[in-house]
Amino acid sequence: MATNHVQVRRAEPAEAAVLTDTMSAAFMADPVANWCFPDPAERPRLHPAFFGAFVDLILATGRAYTTDGYRGVAL
Repeated sequence: MATNHVQVRRAEPAEAAVLTDTMSAAFMADPVANWCFPDPAERPRLHPAFFGAFVDLILATGRAYTTDGYRGVAL
C-alpha cells in the first residue's frame, strides 16, 4: 500500500503572495465567499486583496503554515 506523506512547515513572509493565491483559490466556491463577493466574475479579482490582509497579519506573528508545493495553507 502506497502512502503519501505531506510535510507541513512554518511559512515565511517572503511566501505571502503564493500563500494568498492558495487561500484565494481554495475559497473561490465557499458559500461565505459567495455571499461576500456575489459576482463570480469579480471574485477572482477581489479574493487576493481580501485574503492577502489575513495572510500578512498572520505572517507577522509567525503562525502561518504550508506544505511543499503550497497545496495547503493554515493561518
